[in-house]
Amino acid sequence: EDIVNKPIPKADTYILSFWNSDDVTDALHTVSVRPTRNGKYEIFNNERKELGSEIKDNLSIYLKQRGHEPLTLFCISE
Repeated sequence: EDIVNKPIPKADTYILSFWNSDDVTDALHTVSVRPTRNGKYEIFNNERKELGSEIKDNLSIYLKQRGHEPLTLFCISE
């Protein structure tokens, strides 16, 4: 709940793990996320079909819209 309901702490990069649905027997997915210079988030390894990355305006809203169940968010800074 903290990941989607509270502001995300500032960091140089993030590792985010979430369930692909609210069924715990579905797959756990882990992505790399980095903030962009203009305040957005670049997500790597988001979809199996995509080889690159995608840009999202707001990480918390993105997770809520997709129906992901976030488990952990590691904040990494130099």
